[in-house]
Amino acid sequence: MVETIDVQVIMREIRERIRKEFGVLDVELDRNGSASGHLDELTSSLRSAQKLVGTLPPQPPTFRGWIGSLLTKAVRRALFWYTPQLQSFHESLVRAYEQQAAALNGLVIADRENREEIERLRAQMERLQSEIERASRLLGSETAMRDLRPAVNSRAARASDGD
Repeated sequence: MVETIDVQVIMREIRERIRKEFGVLDVELDRNGSASGHLDELTSSLRSAQKLVGTLPPQPPTFRGWIGSLLTKAVRRALFWYTPQLQSFHESLVRAYEQQAAALNGLVIADRENREEIERLRAQMERLQSEIERASRLLGSETAMRDLRPAVNSRAARASDGD
């Protein structure tokens, strides 16, 4: 016996596995259909992480903190050529994310407008269908009346001939 395969179930399982494995965030829309609040939080988080690249961590007021600070400064000086590249990369990353967030917001707005238009067209279609049904009922009753007129006239003529 051949077993049917439900592709939708398989796709749903794959999405769930990807979300669990890679920690994919679901973007939630607010009441206006915009995802900007959540995306703005992510953008500010990326901006603050970008500003930390190349800065020294806070130094605790201990001997160990002082030694750690000296070692960190030495590593920082040794990597003077690498820090600007990291900062440039992070800046490009944040700009690309902001562009994608703007595009996503545009898509969300377009989707909302499309849904509203679909609802408006559905209402218009239902209104037109009801008008067509009403017109066909009227047309059907007029056709029936037209078909009945000769029979009524002939009965009336026979009845008047019988008098």
